[in-house]
Amino acid sequence: MINIKTKLGVILATILTLSFLCLFPAVEEIDLLNSGTKASGEFESLKTTMAWDYVGTVAQNFASDKKNIPSGLDVLSPTWFVLKDAEGRISSVAHKQYTIVAHNNNVKVWAMLSNEFNSEIPYQVFSVASKRQNVITEILRLCSEYELDGINLDFEGMTAETGSFYNTFVQELYLELKPRNITLSIDIPFPQYVNGFDIVALSKNSDYLIIMAYDQHYVGGLAGPMAAIDWVKSGLNETLSQIDSQKVILGVPFYSRLWVSDKKQGDRVETTSREYGMDELSKFFINNKANMHREKDTEQIFAEFEQGHNKYFAWLEDEHSLSLKLDQVYDFNLAGMAAWRKGLEADGIWDMIYCYYKNGNLE
Repeated sequence: MINIKTKLGVILATILTLSFLCLFPAVEEIDLLNSGTKASGEFESLKTTMAWDYVGTVAQNFASDKKNIPSGLDVLSPTWFVLKDAEGRISSVAHKQYTIVAHNNNVKVWAMLSNEFNSEIPYQVFSVASKRQNVITEILRLCSEYELDGINLDFEGMTAETGSFYNTFVQELYLELKPRNITLSIDIPFPQYVNGFDIVALSKNSDYLIIMAYDQHYVGGLAGPMAAIDWVKSGLNETLSQIDSQKVILGVPFYSRLWVSDKKQGDRVETTSREYGMDELSKFFINNKANMHREKDTEQIFAEFEQGHNKYFAWLEDEHSLSLKLDQVYDFNLAGMAAWRKGLEADGIWDMIYCYYKNGNLE
């Protein structure tokens, strides 16, 4: 059993250790709207550090959580664009002020274009040459209008028959982006989940593949951790048997998932459909006096408690388990890391990332 005082003690000890190891003051948050440069926190990162930034409406570009970014963050990827119909039209919640304030703080913007897990629209668009060209033309216009440094493609849940057409689309898009100095990154599940994608071809026709090393267990599947360390290592080994490590950015989770088993349903396991931030879910279990211990195989904290006929349990992502994932960026000589998503991280996480990618690997 881990009580609140013990948990707070662990967090405090972690932060003090990081401060000692880094040999520089704690990282300051930077006001994007009022600050012109990174000043005391400015440095050349040893590895690329990126965070996806959820933006659901134009107004959210100006929300309070968008005003600050941590030092040590190189790239923001706002969830601005969606391929919305079979004609290849793109919906947008972008605003140029977001890019301006990011650039004022030496942060690049690689805006995301996604299919929002729609399995049909990508095939309907990418299988037709003229529609592919329309999408590419619109992407180039958006890059110019919002002064983007890059595009991040996040197409998930596509059918196997879409794969070859998607590869063609990426090749055609990269031919237009590369001469314009616009970075192209592509989000890719671990190879065992890739359905029809040719990751070798995709790596040749992009600047980076971002390997999404999370959702090992997911809604509708069997209960389990988001990203056990051995699973992450196995996926990286499989990926790097096919492509250059310097093309790979490791995607890591800033969240965990709550699992619930209902005894009245014969221990049928269900999960919540939304993400819980690192601190949010940890506090939930602490407040409910859960049993909590670190598993040796996953290197994550397993927490559980019963209430009525329900059992609540989770594998918690914390400073320790995340640090092991950050180690892999160095161990496998990867290009960097990307986090899903900004705002879900626990206190002190960006301090730790700053240490890793300014001073090198923590021991």
